[in-house]
Amino acid sequence: MLNLKISALQIMDNIENGQFETMAETREDKQLEQADYDAQAGKMVDFIVDALNSGRLAQAQFAVTGAEPITFSLETNIINLPFANWKKINNFFTDEETPEVNVYFEMAADAINVSKFRIDELSSGDEFVEQAAQIKTDLAKLMPEKVAFVKENAKVLAQQAKEYEEARKVLEANKKAEAKAKKKKTTKKATTRKKTTKKAATKKTAAKKTVKETK
Repeated sequence: MLNLKISALQIMDNIENGQFETMAETREDKQLEQADYDAQAGKMVDFIVDALNSGRLAQAQFAVTGAEPITFSLETNIINLPFANWKKINNFFTDEETPEVNVYFEMAADAINVSKFRIDELSSGDEFVEQAAQIKTDLAKLMPEKVAFVKENAKVLAQQAKEYEEARKVLEANKKAEAKAKKKKTTKKATTRKKTTKKAATKKTAAKKTVKETK
């Protein structure tokens, strides 16, 4: 048994400095048939097995281009984080801890899910080497299924986005119409003021002086 282990500090240092085995291939989805997926799965699994047997970290990638691109990856790590997020590893382990190395399967595509990325633990390093033949079969079946899935899901998401935009426009139009009607109603409502007629000042008649005759 390999029982491959590595400290968090060492794996972070290795990934940061590019000290890991890597392979990457790209193909157009229209050119791919099941036999191509079989061959690619075989290459990826064999590559990871060789790296595990030599005690090295590894990353095997297969990018499928087309209307809805998707990238499949196999990576060896101590936690379900892609190599791109290696700085987060020490959030889960102390520098001295030496967890067992596992193999993770990753998918990156706009229509795979909300986060556009998915990572799953396939197995421990030991199990991966022991079950390599079965993993090749499973991977060769899974990859074309996911290629088809992202194509179909992209259509669903596009339709949802279209419906959302249409609903948003209707809602916006309704709000504007309501605001306009409210403004019109307020303008029509005139405030009537009571006119106060100023009363003309009445002149006071001066009292006649009565002269008292002195007899």
